[in-house]
Amino acid sequence: MQPTLAHTTTGQTWLDQVFKTLTTGETCAVKRRVADVDRECGRAALELAVRKRGWHLIETDRDFIILCDTSPFRVIC
Repeated sequence: MQPTLAHTTTGQTWLDQVFKTLTTGETCAVKRRVADVDRECGRAALELAVRKRGWHLIETDRDFIILCDTSPFRVIC
């Protein structure tokens, strides 16, 4: 069984790169493939990183969407 990257420097580096381009205070959305997250850092690590920022994380069939805003949101359709 291969070790997970969720607890490695590589996984943390990948997460840091995802969030590096984001500026707090600006509303934005970032999309990453579920398979990429699973391979690079793990779902739990992504969820923890998003929660620490007070942002929102949505999972679709193939993607994670990070809403880089602490404000409430509503799904219209």
